[in-house]
Amino acid sequence: MSIRLKVRARLMEKGESLYSWARIKGYNPRVVNRSLQVYADGTKRPRGKVITRILTDLSRDTGVRIIKEEGEE
Repeated sequence: MSIRLKVRARLMEKGESLYSWARIKGYNPRVVNRSLQVYADGTKRPRGKVITRILTDLSRDTGVRIIKEEGEE
């Protein structure tokens, strides 16, 4: 199962969607969705502070590790 699907599944277990999670946290839902699309596969690391914060918050709230540490496979 892909990271994107795991994140969406965990949010659904809590009765939330990615859109509702973004709105509650004060993020633009389109930016959250795009950030997850681009960075969830782990091949790229986010460079911006906002995107890093979004992915960190999303990871903390769902329990799914989205951003890999440097050197981690």
